[in-house]
This record gives sequence, structure tokens and C-alpha cells, in this order.
Amino acid sequence: MIKHNQYLKFFIALLSAALLLSGCWDQRELDTLAIVMAIAIDKGKEAPLRVSVQVLRPTKKTQEGPGEGHGSAIIFGAEGKTLVECISKSGQKISRGLFFPHNNVIIYSQSIAQEGVRKYYDYFLRNKENRGLVYIVVARNRAEEIFQEEPSYGEILGWDLRMFMFNQKNTRYQPTNVHEFLDRLLSESKGSLIPIVDKDPDNPEGIDIVGMAVFQDDQMVGELKMSEYYGWLLAAGKMQQSLQDAPNPDGAGDVGLDIMRKDSKIIPEIVDGLIKVTIDINVDSRVISDEAQLDLSVPQIVEALERSQAQVIREAVLTAWQKEVEFKVDFFQIADELHRRHPREWQQIKGKWNELLPRIQLDVQVHNRIIGSGMLLKPPVRK
Repeated sequence: MIKHNQYLKFFIALLSAALLLSGCWDQRELDTLAIVMAIAIDKGKEAPLRVSVQVLRPTKKTQEGPGEGHGSAIIFGAEGKTLVECISKSGQKISRGLFFPHNNVIIYSQSIAQEGVRKYYDYFLRNKENRGLVYIVVARNRAEEIFQEEPSYGEILGWDLRMFMFNQKNTRYQPTNVHEFLDRLLSESKGSLIPIVDKDPDNPEGIDIVGMAVFQDDQMVGELKMSEYYGWLLAAGKMQQSLQDAPNPDGAGDVGLDIMRKDSKIIPEIVDGLIKVTIDINVDSRVISDEAQLDLSVPQIVEALERSQAQVIREAVLTAWQKEVEFKVDFFQIADELHRRHPREWQQIKGKWNELLPRIQLDVQVHNRIIGSGMLLKPPVRK
């Protein structure tokens, strides 16, 4: 009996070991994969749609298949009626299977974005290989032309573009990924801002973010200049650090300020049937450049400079707000705040929100402090 139990324990241990050593049933070897780094979606010339994929070159000096490209990447493209058909045809041009988990960015052409992208994002959400953290951008012209530009630093434009946006996050602009875009579509406001990429005017061989596409639901309906977008960043609390110029309150010259800390709140209220919105912004800054040659040891001068900076911030927010009213797109996400704070009232006005949006009474309150001036209080050389 004892010997029988020993055999039984040995058999169970052997079976357990076999289960642990069975390996991955769905494994895919690296040398069978074409690792996708970026996807571009355009209108086709002979079919409704054209999709181009940028894949990692197997070796730097060896090109596989009939793709185009430079550096460490190859571009494959195909036309078809649907996104799936185009991707399938693109995969047939290479001996490896397309592998999407390392995709960095989805580039929509402006014409595709203006028609609406709803029928495309279902694929990127449903396919288990696609990640929700992939960034979305809009190309000024054709999306596939972005692949022809030289990467600024690395050898792969898809990765270079992702890192460029990631490093600029919370400073110059706020990139949007697939999950964030879906959240905006499911929100009450329905408004989104997506970066627009084009050739860098200061570097003909590179690319840059040249504006922000304004989306109502899944459709691009307008565009913000970067100067207009700056006001939204301030109001929405998406910019944690940035450089800013404030004019000399008493004469010529600007003062350069480094915004070190900022927070903001959007507070909507319904008073006597009118919607009033207060945008409350708190900013701490330090002086990094004083072309106006101000004596910052004098409290009255510092207070005047703070008022000058507050006016710059207020005007920037109002400029962005004017675009919201013009497009009738709630990218300030006021509807979400109304729904959160006043759910009953929101249900009553939800159906006519686009009509009410231009009539909102906006009050921008700026509370700012200059908390440092670097190593100097006074100009090193007087005029």
C-alpha cells in the first residue's frame, strides 16, 4: 500500500512537471515576424482606401520583399475596399507575418479624418495584437508621405514620432492614444484634439506638430493653431511645465518665465437658466530672462509683472474659447463637468447642447505668483 502511494505521488509530480514544461502553444518565432512600427491610412487612387505599414527591417543592410524605405525600416502598402483587406494585401507582399503589438502610431490623412474614422478604430480595438496606447495623429496631406521624411534622431520614423510626442507631453501639447480617443467619443462632450503632423518648416527633412485637429465625435471639423491650442492647455490643466513671455508692464522688452507648477479647474454652474463657467487657473513661475531690465527686488515691480503674466494667460484661454464657440465643439469638456455636477439639469439640456454652447458666460480667473528669479534680483548691467 505504501509502495502504491509512492508510485501515485511520483506520477502526479511527473504530470505536473509535464504541464509546466509544455511551452507556449501559440508561440511565434521572431524570424517569422514583420514588426509593424507605424500605420498610415489614406484614400486610395484605384480603390476607396490605401493602407501603408512601416515594418522593422530584418537587418539594416538586407531588404526583404518589394517594400520601400530607408534606414532600418521598410514600407509596404496596398489598396482595397476595407482596412482589413488593405492590411491583408500588405502582408502578402512580405514573407513574414505582420506583428502589431509594437506599433507606435496610427496616421490618418486629413481627408480620411474629415470623412470620419469610426469604421477604422473598431479594428484597432478588437484585434488582440493592437494596443490601446498607440498614438493617433492626422497628416496635413497624405499620411503615407510622412514615411518618406527623415527621422529626426533615430532610424525608424514610427518610433521617432512616438518618442517625440511622449517627450513633449505636458509641455508643448498633449498627445492622444487610441483609448483616450475612445473615452472622448463615449463622453458627454464628444470633442477631441488630435495632433497634426507635417514637414517641419525649420527642418525640410524632418516633421513637426503644426496644429491640432478638432474632432466632433469621430470627424475632423476644424483646426487649432499651436498658439490657440496653448490656451486650451492652460485651461485644461494639461501643461505642467512651459516657457512663457510676459510683456514689460512699464515699457519695452519681455520677461521670460518658466511655469513650474500649474493646476486649473473648470467649474460650470446653472443660474436662472443661464450656464456660467468659471475657469480657475493657479500658476507658479520663475524668471529665467529679463530683457526689460527690471529690478525684481522691488515688490511693486514683481506685482506688476504678475498682472502682466495673468493677462497673457487670460487672453490665451479666451482665444482658445473663441475657437470652441466657432466650431461648436466642446473640447473644453464642459459637458462632462456639467453632467458630473448637475446630472438632472444636464439631462434636460443635453439635446440642445450645441445651441447652448455659444451662449455660455465664461469667466477666466488667474491666480499667479512669481516665486523666483534665478541667481539675480537686479539686472547685472544697468542701461
